[in-house]
Amino acid sequence: MNGGNKIKNMIYLFILFFIYNCASPAYQRLSVDEPGTLLFMKDSLLAKHGQTKLLLQSIVRAHNSFGISAMEEKDYSAAIDHFSQSQELIANDTTAKYNILMAEGHLLYEKGNKDGLWDAIEKYSQAAQLYKHFGEPYYHMGLAYRKLGNTDFDLILESYNKAMARTLTDKTRADVEVAKQEAVNREKKLNDFWK
Repeated sequence: MNGGNKIKNMIYLFILFFIYNCASPAYQRLSVDEPGTLLFMKDSLLAKHGQTKLLLQSIVRAHNSFGISAMEEKDYSAAIDHFSQSQELIANDTTAKYNILMAEGHLLYEKGNKDGLWDAIEKYSQAAQLYKHFGEPYYHMGLAYRKLGNTDFDLILESYNKAMARTLTDKTRADVEVAKQEAVNREKKLNDFWK
């Protein structure tokens, strides 16, 4: 970064700091539009204004935004860090709790050992209890069951069916459909083999 851009960025941050330091309702807008800037100013804002409800909610929203981005990039450790910081500020933030459980489950799933997979299933199950209408935890449970043995079709298919009966993004729904069809085909192939 050249000197001119660095000075412009510093002036920009100073102006943002001044504007948002004087207008607390703008925290919400900043947490959505510029979450990095809000987190950059977090310590000074907390020192000046204390832990007001609006400020805490805005900082939590900014951390959750970064956590969700980290989840999308499969950087589960960074995601856990951001969601944990959200929970430190507002202990009953269910978005943070849900995403911590999902990220921990993903880390355990990636390890791939038997105990880790069972622990991942437990994390996904706990996440499913927080948001009963979300299908994503059930999809990941099915993947973990498949990775455990690939022959317990009842658990695998039950997990995929539960996922399909709940709210999923279009991409995840398509992934579940493919995984479910693969499990059905594999079960049929095994059953045909043993006839």
